[in-house]
Amino acid sequence: MMRPLGQPITKRSDRTDFRVANRIICLLVGLAGTFAHAQDTPAPAATDKPTQPTVRLVEEPRTERLLDVTATLDVRGRVLAPVGVDRVVPLPLAATGQLAWQMRRLKPTGDFQRSLRAVRRFETAVSSVRVDRRTTESSLRLSRRTIVSEGTPSGLRHYSLDGPLGGDEIELLDLPADPLALLGLLPPGQVTHDHTWTPGKWTLTLVTGLDAVDSGTLKGRLVKVTDTTAEAVVEGTAEGAVGGARSKVTFHATLLFDHKLGFLRHAQVTIEEHRQAGPVSPGLEVVAQVRIDRKPVTGPSRLKPDIVTICPKQPADNQLQLSLQTPGNGRLLHDRNWHIFHQTPEVAILRRLVNGQLVAQCNLSKAPSVQAGTITSREEFLRDVKSALGTRLRELVSVESLQTDPSRTTQRGWKITATGIDHGLPMHWFYYLCNHPSGRQLSLVFAVESERIKDWHDTDRKIVSRLTIAPTPTRAARR
Repeated sequence: MMRPLGQPITKRSDRTDFRVANRIICLLVGLAGTFAHAQDTPAPAATDKPTQPTVRLVEEPRTERLLDVTATLDVRGRVLAPVGVDRVVPLPLAATGQLAWQMRRLKPTGDFQRSLRAVRRFETAVSSVRVDRRTTESSLRLSRRTIVSEGTPSGLRHYSLDGPLGGDEIELLDLPADPLALLGLLPPGQVTHDHTWTPGKWTLTLVTGLDAVDSGTLKGRLVKVTDTTAEAVVEGTAEGAVGGARSKVTFHATLLFDHKLGFLRHAQVTIEEHRQAGPVSPGLEVVAQVRIDRKPVTGPSRLKPDIVTICPKQPADNQLQLSLQTPGNGRLLHDRNWHIFHQTPEVAILRRLVNGQLVAQCNLSKAPSVQAGTITSREEFLRDVKSALGTRLRELVSVESLQTDPSRTTQRGWKITATGIDHGLPMHWFYYLCNHPSGRQLSLVFAVESERIKDWHDTDRKIVSRLTIAPTPTRAARR
């Protein structure tokens, strides 16, 4: 018997030691006999629970595996268009999308989001969006079909190995519940056939479309397992923000995993979103249905194995730039903090978001053309700026001549910096007039709250330096 705590140790007799030793010897002899006859007479295990079968739902990032993927998207609901300060007008929304591509997984560059990387070659990528009575159609250019997709803390990021994408192309590639993102929802390791789990919170931005998540959770459970496949359901809610707008998302996915071949074969996803109006988009009340099918490629390969060798571990800044065809036959390269807020053949309005906060606006429009080899005079441009600002103007800080392009014989234009008050807020304005030797001209106006100037870092100069003007209208511009 074990002595109580604190009881002093007493010396045992030799007889007691002998009995203990004898019991140990008998026990060892008995065990030896049991082991000797184990093959002939298995020992019963009446008290042991039967072992449950397990299955593994992990898709390894094997670069040699080539999959055919198709995705269809159907969205129904309404757009809540702001009118005035405190009123919105609901407009019916219907959107469809069809995408098809071949893909290879890329090696992870880290854990969690960074483990989800793939290179894709698109065969089809088209969408049609109807708001009220207006329909907009988008497609991925033939010259931009090789895409790298990778997880980041704010969701999936896409860029082309062939050159800069346009903002509408990025929106087209931002498929809700992308199959690459869905892989993050699956449980790691071997799991039993009745397994339930909670995917990591890092998956919420990947599958809901939110840029940032304040709260939310997902729950997963296995519902059916066969000799080759396992069916799982993952569902939950999340609240956060997208494009600076508050949003609440409800998520439900049925996933079919081929556990024999080790890949996600099929997914059916329903996403319901209630989004408030934000600085770059109207409000939304929509339900999106997504169907995804994946299978090993049996026909021609459009994505050769050596493609993985040219996919960077980290994209360069120029690979993440977006391209905008501007009014007045210009082309602008800009970073992804700029978002198109409004665009017509005459004017494009871009807004800059940093960490979900609106920090600046840029209005880009056609300016009157002049005779080839000339430019609007300094005095005339100065008068135009004063007239545009009117009573908001407090001070003209500077008037500068833009640097001459070495390949041109004339100066490229003017920059005017002004300060003033707009709707009670101190503001800085940067007015640019950009000129092409052919006489074609563009005007850019940047509006920045004065309290944000310390973090502005000449962002206006950077974006203007990436603006080009063609001497004659392109075919797309003429259409």
